[in-house]
Amino acid sequence: MKKEEDYKGAIERFKYVISSGKTKKYISESIYEVALLNQKTGNNEDAIKYYNKYINTYTSRDQYYDDAFYQLGMLYYNTGELKQAQKTFYGLRSEVPDSMYNNSKVDEILKER
Repeated sequence: MKKEEDYKGAIERFKYVISSGKTKKYISESIYEVALLNQKTGNNEDAIKYYNKYINTYTSRDQYYDDAFYQLGMLYYNTGELKQAQKTFYGLRSEVPDSMYNNSKVDEILKER
């Protein structure tokens, strides 16, 4: 469904995995996908909710952890919420200091006033 760009259908399927799944790998990936697809469809409120759910449920050892931090920070930044973006990026730096997402764009955002 995602490949066919049926994002609403894909979101519903991923939510089903989140609520009924038994395997951590599939549940965590589904949470991340729901966040990403909501962001893609302009539903920023749900995107923020699911990125936060991922970050608050999993750790730096999990596959999408630093990616979720980065996507959340950029979502805040792109919607004009500079303070929230900076708070998120400070969290990223603290939780995953060696992440490839600690890049020059993050540096620029953290220096903004």
